[in-house]
Amino acid sequence: MSTAQTATEIIRKRVTSPLARLSYPYLFTPKRGKDDDPDKFCTALIFEAGVDLKPIKQIAMDVAKSRWPDAPNMIRAGKLRWPFRGDAEDVEEKGYPEGSTFMNVSSGDNQPGVVDAACVNVTDPNQAYAGRYVYVTLTAYTYDVKGNKGVTFGLNNVQLLQHGDRLDGRRAAADEFQVEESAMADLSDLDEQAVEAPEAGDTTEAEDALSDLIT
Repeated sequence: MSTAQTATEIIRKRVTSPLARLSYPYLFTPKRGKDDDPDKFCTALIFEAGVDLKPIKQIAMDVAKSRWPDAPNMIRAGKLRWPFRGDAEDVEEKGYPEGSTFMNVSSGDNQPGVVDAACVNVTDPNQAYAGRYVYVTLTAYTYDVKGNKGVTFGLNNVQLLQHGDRLDGRRAAADEFQVEESAMADLSDLDEQAVEAPEAGDTTEAEDALSDLIT
């Protein structure tokens, strides 16, 4: 293999995604691999109808053509895998918004950085839920493994933006139940209990006064 060929094969381009939504996010704990596949940090990115994908698609095509000059025709013929998926049946089956385009991205065993809109580190996995709006930094690269070849995007870092409707069907606990009047009455009883303050230095009376609340 010549030096020129080697350089072509490892071509990569880094890019920030358009506005996307998370789906099946494994950003804090890696997804367990099947069989001999390694565990990996990953997520699917959903681009809703109307999001301009031309710039990121152009980058993917530039990377593909740098290794396979006939990449456009190879993609059309199904000989080269293309990361963007928008088949209406696939979108509907996954429960994504109508007209969406989606793709899967991963970072292997390298955990992506996650920050909020103010670029403050996020450590709570519950903030990165399916349906959350994000920007993601990605690296486009080509691959040729076990007869499968194409262009894909590696996952680098994630910025959490505005909240969106959950796509995984999960609901907050507070939205699942009604307030129980008996519980509220019990809490109000605690508020109404008056504890007489003991004189300074009288620790025995202080302990007796609080014993009914802490036992």
